[in-house]
Amino acid sequence: MKIMKHSKKKIYANIILKDLNDKIISRISEAQANHYLNKGMGERIQLPDKTVIVKLNFEPKYEIGDYSDLFKISYKENKCVVCGCKEKLTKHHIIPHCYRKHISQRYLESNSHDIVPMCVYCHQNYEENVAPYRKFLNEKYNIKAELAKIDDGIVKAYRGAKVLMNFRRKLPESRKNKFKKDINKYLGRTHNYYDLEAIIDRKGKYYEEYKKVCQIVNPHYLVVQKLNDENIQEFFEGWRAHFVEYARPLHMMDYWDVQRKVQRNS
Repeated sequence: MKIMKHSKKKIYANIILKDLNDKIISRISEAQANHYLNKGMGERIQLPDKTVIVKLNFEPKYEIGDYSDLFKISYKENKCVVCGCKEKLTKHHIIPHCYRKHISQRYLESNSHDIVPMCVYCHQNYEENVAPYRKFLNEKYNIKAELAKIDDGIVKAYRGAKVLMNFRRKLPESRKNKFKKDINKYLGRTHNYYDLEAIIDRKGKYYEEYKKVCQIVNPHYLVVQKLNDENIQEFFEGWRAHFVEYARPLHMMDYWDVQRKVQRNS
């Protein structure tokens, strides 16, 4: 397994965001703080104990935070949630990034509930247990059947053309014939050298089609397409429960909850 790189920055900046009435709205990152400060939407205050506060100077037209949300406003330690180590920390997405990147932003919230610090050792140990659960989700949502419905001819043609262009002399005849067959099937005729060049040209029409099809033949993408307002909660809770069972965190942040409601932001 590839060695994970640890973060050189703190996972949690713990900057306090306050409203006009001095009420704590949430804890935010340096990037979020700079967003408010650079746009002149608040002032930065540093207390003697080095606590940093960003106090807004306007009344938001929409709700930035829930004042009763104890998870959002509570202090979060920069330590591994599994073993408590404070060195070589990584940022772990409890909802794996391969799914998260396809999930609508309206479900993800602008908080860190499902992003937790883990040391490199604990993070790698947990990741070894993830593949079986992904397989379970593929079976649960019948992804194999969904993949069978997709015409992935361009994917096979692109990969075949790339291999033939770069490694033709090293390939056994049987492999060459397999790739040639895939390319001919996609084109609907016998291909030539110029077809291979055209298929792998990153500025050409074939590559655009290849990128589009690559996304939808991704099992993670297809799982996310099965999610909606009715089952998104179950999906999130499933990954949270899996994390608790296999990572066995002993130092989770206060108010973290497997059953935390997945908010739908409009």
